[in-house]
Amino acid sequence: MPWLMINTESNKGRIGMNVSTKVYRVVVALTFFLLILSKNTLAEEGIPLFYLNGDWISHDYDCPSGVPRTEKITISIEGNDIRALKTDSGGDNCVPTGSDSFNGSLPSELPVERSFPIVMVLGTPSSPACCTGRAYLVMVDVDNFNVCLEPGCSRQGWVVHFSRINFVPQL
Repeated sequence: MPWLMINTESNKGRIGMNVSTKVYRVVVALTFFLLILSKNTLAEEGIPLFYLNGDWISHDYDCPSGVPRTEKITISIEGNDIRALKTDSGGDNCVPTGSDSFNGSLPSELPVERSFPIVMVLGTPSSPACCTGRAYLVMVDVDNFNVCLEPGCSRQGWVVHFSRINFVPQL
C-alpha cells in the first residue's frame, strides 16, 4: 500500500484518512516545530530591544507599601536608550501619571532571564517622583518582563511584573 493514497470512492474503505487530513497534520507539526524553534532562539540570542516599544501594564505595584495599584507605562526606544513613561498611575501618588517610571541604556538584544541595570524613579506620597535608584530589568519572554531591586529578580525581593498590552513592530 503506497504511503500517500488519494481517497477515492474505490479505496475509501481501505484507508483511515484522506490526503487533506495528512497534509493538515504535517502543517500543524511543522508550525509547532517552528514555534518552538523561534521561542528557543529568542531565549538564547535575546529579544530585540525594539520589541519593548509600546504599552505595558502591571497589577502588582504598591504605593504606599501594601496598597496594590495597577499602572500602565509606555516604553519608547531611541537607539539603545529606553524610557518608560507612566501613562496611568492607578491612583499612585509616589510616581504619578506623566512621570518617568524608569530609563536606561540597554544592549540591542535582551537574553531572557538576564538582568540589565536601569534607573528607577522613586517617591513617596509626600515627595512624588523625588529621586532615583538602581533597579534591574529582566525579560521573562517576549511579552513579559520584571523590574526589581536586585539582579535576577528573585520573588523574595521587591518585583514588579509587566505584561504587554499591545504590540506593533516597527521594522
